[in-house]
Amino acid sequence: MAPPPGQVDSNLGPVSPEKDPFSGFIFKVQANMNLRHRDRVAFLKVCSGRFQAGAEATVYRTGRTLRLAQPQELLAGERSHADEAVAGDVVGLHDRGNLRVGDTVSFAPGLEFPGVPRFSPEHFAQVRLEDHLRRKQLDRGLRHLAEEGTILLLFSDSLSGPVPIVGAVGRLQFEVLVARLKGEYGVSIRLNPLPFHAARWVIGPEKEIRRISGGYGQKNVVDADGLPMILFETEWTLSRTVAEEKELQFHDVQPG
Repeated sequence: MAPPPGQVDSNLGPVSPEKDPFSGFIFKVQANMNLRHRDRVAFLKVCSGRFQAGAEATVYRTGRTLRLAQPQELLAGERSHADEAVAGDVVGLHDRGNLRVGDTVSFAPGLEFPGVPRFSPEHFAQVRLEDHLRRKQLDRGLRHLAEEGTILLLFSDSLSGPVPIVGAVGRLQFEVLVARLKGEYGVSIRLNPLPFHAARWVIGPEKEIRRISGGYGQKNVVDADGLPMILFETEWTLSRTVAEEKELQFHDVQPG
């Protein structure tokens, strides 16, 4: 038998599984689970209280009210309606892009569980679209897969507009990306490898960020949330930059 659910740390202190109100967090988002309907499911783990279908809860990150409509229990390839759930249960919620991995959903205003950290990738490639008439499908597919955590989506400036760059911890993620874009969105792409092997989110004066990003072996980009990052060709370049640039803060995990 599985162990009983334990208390979970939050910004308001430990949350006990036996006590109300309902709270939980999103630990996975999966797009296109049913290709016929192009559905998107956010998986929520209940941490406390009682989940009830049709109730309204608050998403801490956005402050918006979310109606818990059509919740599902999923077992292998089977789905069934979930009227209720308690601490330790996992529920699938139909999502239209309102939820992200790490989101806290609860009846308690102001409650937030620690988010799921997003780590800096080690491999990077520029996305080249084979058929430019499929640009909208590409943008949608990259956004969905980035929200799932399949890849980290970045953008660099160019005269023709933002150029998508994808980052991954392992190269196998690139193969998954190419296959899913082709199979689920009907988009064929080529990935041109880039010479960078380290990246950091950076916080500080914009002019200082732009100044150092023009250095040899460095490139300035932004992530899908608009946060600035710098790509580095070598660990030595990264270490030297971090040591010399005292006005800037460098993070290997996306700042909260």
